[in-house]
Amino acid sequence: EIGILIDTQGPEVRTTSTVGDNEIYIKEGEKTTFMGNPDGETTHDCICLSYPNISQEVSVGTHMLLDDGFLDFVVESIDGEKICAIAQNDGILGSRKSVNMPGTDINLPSLTPKDIENIGYAIEFGVEYIAHSFVRNKQDVLDIRGILDNYGSDIRIIAKIENQEGVDNIDEILEYYIQKIIEEHPKERIYILPSGNVGKSGHVMAYHAKKVIEKLTLSEKTLSLLNLKCI
Repeated sequence: EIGILIDTQGPEVRTTSTVGDNEIYIKEGEKTTFMGNPDGETTHDCICLSYPNISQEVSVGTHMLLDDGFLDFVVESIDGEKICAIAQNDGILGSRKSVNMPGTDINLPSLTPKDIENIGYAIEFGVEYIAHSFVRNKQDVLDIRGILDNYGSDIRIIAKIENQEGVDNIDEILEYYIQKIIEEHPKERIYILPSGNVGKSGHVMAYHAKKVIEKLTLSEKTLSLLNLKCI
């Protein structure tokens, strides 16, 4: 039996489409203007972002990582809605690429209207899993859980940790999952990786792997090799 999973958009920030969907070549040291303009087209001189209030969220010195970090810009100055940033490396920018700003909390709702609509479809058609993108804290997970509980749905939620805020709040996110697993499986042993031996990202991946692949049986030798412990 194969489970079905849907992916949410979540509270993401992206560049807009480039003019003609052409690639833009960036050179280290070049200055570029960023603007929060979801309806604008991105050019070499002005990169438009999907989040209108971006200039209110960043500060001088903020790193703006584009396309999963392949392009790095540092904010030099902010003038109203215009952000002047300097490219830290050479690269190529295409349409609708991801934007991450480590250390910056973006004031976006955890679910877009389209996400809420798709969750409704997931409930209707009996989807097994929802992978929630850009989870920043426990509340982002609870936002989906609240919708599912209103419909009596037991769809499982996978929290995708994709930004610095999610990493910073990993303990409260894990606390939620630990509580849920214990509630759902009170008589089963639950295996987790001790955070002292692996990075927090590894802790999350191991935990979600245990939740999603519930029928996986690990031998005591395997558990010993992985340095897993039981709670």
